[in-house]
Amino acid sequence: MVSAIAFSTSSFFEKHSLYTKHLIESGDLIQYDKDRQVLSQIDLTKIIEKDLLVIRPDAYLSNLVDLVRISKRNIFPVVTSDNELVGVITLDDIRHMMFDAEKRKTTPIRTIMHSPPAFVSPHENMQSVMSKFEKTGAWNLPVIDNGEYKGFLSKSRIFNTYRKKLIRTNRE
Repeated sequence: MVSAIAFSTSSFFEKHSLYTKHLIESGDLIQYDKDRQVLSQIDLTKIIEKDLLVIRPDAYLSNLVDLVRISKRNIFPVVTSDNELVGVITLDDIRHMMFDAEKRKTTPIRTIMHSPPAFVSPHENMQSVMSKFEKTGAWNLPVIDNGEYKGFLSKSRIFNTYRKKLIRTNRE
């Protein structure tokens, strides 16, 4: 009876056990609530990657090869003149034909592009975005706002932002 009263009293004044209190204070133990809180603090509009080089659907493979030469990325959004995303092409999609001079001249982009596995809105919450990454297995997803292409979100950039915010939150 004494033990139960002592446990109840100490739980009322101290939320964490003697063993986890030190870990939480040092930042080595992340609580589920804190994890969700840090994720919700990430502003998607600030981490959209806009440095991907776009190509038009009526272009040819030779035009894309020219972009590959100057790009530091391996994904190329296919965007209309109205800034509507109609597909994507990755370096893996064209690797087998990009050194064939005849195919470079005769292969239209619209024949090799494919639809992205999912789209993200800049106004979505982070739980929804992470769910889309998990369901699709993708590392990059396009951001579309009212039908207009805005850029891409990468899972690695989200993780880096999350890690920085988590460290900052633990210091506070």
